Amino acid sequence: MQTKLKEQKNELEIFLSKQRELLAEKEKEELNLLASIKEKRELLEKIRKSKQNFQAQLERRKKAVKELETVIAKLIEEEKLRKMKEKREPKIEVPKVEGNFAKLRGKLPWPVDNGTIVNRFGEQVHPILKTVTLNYGVDIAVPENSPVKAVADGVVSKIFWLPSFENLIILTHDGGFRTVYANLSDILVNEGETVKAGQVIGRSGDSFEGSIVHFEIWYERQQQNPELWLSKK
Repeated sequence: MQTKLKEQKNELEIFLSKQRELLAEKEKEELNLLASIKEKRELLEKIRKSKQNFQAQLERRKKAVKELETVIAKLIEEEKLRKMKEKREPKIEVPKVEGNFAKLRGKLPWPVDNGTIVNRFGEQVHPILKTVTLNYGVDIAVPENSPVKAVADGVVSKIFWLPSFENLIILTHDGGFRTVYANLSDILVNEGETVKAGQVIGRSGDSFEGSIVHFEIWYERQQQNPELWLSKK
C-alpha cells in the first residue's frame, strides 16, 4: 500500500513539475509578446518624428493610390465581362448583392464605432512638410484593434496589401458602388463572400499615421466624398 502511495505521490510531483514548466513558458511568451509590441510602437513613434520618413511615406501613399485605382478599374472590367457572360449563360449563379446603395447617401452607417475623422477627403496640406496631397477617402482615428464593419450589403471583391494602406478589403455593392477599408490588422472575410451591413469584416491596425481606418467610396471610377454619405454623429 505504501509503495502504491509513493508511486502516486511521485506521479503527482512529476505532473505538477510539468505544469509549472508550462506556466513559466507561457509567462515567458507573454513577456516576449509585450516586449515586441512595445518595440514596434517605439519604432513607429521614432519613424513618425522623422521628416525624411514623412516624405518617403507620402511617396509610398501616392504610389499606393495609383495601384488602388488600377485595381478598381480592373474590378469594373471584370464585372462587365461577367455580366456579358451571364447573358450568354444565364444559368450561372453569382453572388447576389441586395439593397439600393444610392439611396443610402447621408444615411450610411460608419465603418467603425466611436471614430473621429482626422484626414478629410480631397486636397490636404501636410502639417509637417506643408505639401498638398490628395486623399481619396477619409482617415478615421480609432483605438487599435477596433472592429471594422461593412457599411452596406455587398460582396468581397478583393483582399490584398498595399504600402501605406496595409491590409485592404474592397466590397462591391449594387449600382456600380464600391467601398474600400484599409489599414487593417486582421481580415475576417474571404474573397467572393457575401456580407451584410454591419457585419465585422476586419480589425483596425497601427500605422505611420497612428491607429486609423482608411475608408473610401467609389461610384464606377469616381471617388466619392465619404462625409457626404456617412450619417451625421
